[in-house]
Amino acid sequence: MSEDGGGPWLKIIGCGCGCLVLIIGSCVATGGLGVVGLFTGMKSSQPYLDALEAAQTHPMVTEAIGEPVEAGWMLSGNISLNGSSGEADLTFPISGPLGDATVYVIGIKQAGEWSYSLMQVEIGATGERIDLLGPQPAEQPLDDLASLPRRAA
Repeated sequence: MSEDGGGPWLKIIGCGCGCLVLIIGSCVATGGLGVVGLFTGMKSSQPYLDALEAAQTHPMVTEAIGEPVEAGWMLSGNISLNGSSGEADLTFPISGPLGDATVYVIGIKQAGEWSYSLMQVEIGATGERIDLLGPQPAEQPLDDLASLPRRAA
């Protein structure tokens, strides 16, 4: 019997396990970088940026979740581009000091221009859906109040 605690087979098995750990670790690290790159690419896309800006500036959204409105880290959906055409279907979280919400955007790119068939925010606390593509409620200037009809006393 050998006095070195297991002989050459133990060294071979130990070396093999060490190599396996290095290979798996490299695959995980490379895959992680790919996921980060994918999120970064989608977050720099025009549909994402348009929907985020619309949510951050819509008065009903800022009233519901507060300001500033910030995007969350997670992003799901897909973007398919082919030259000057493409499609997008994205969902991502936003939050403010008063709560959180989810943004939904569906769009199509034709001749280099994006148009959207759906761009909504769902408020987390109430489930209310706010259409970001529709007209925004306008604040009435104080000068115009004088022109409003008055109720008889």
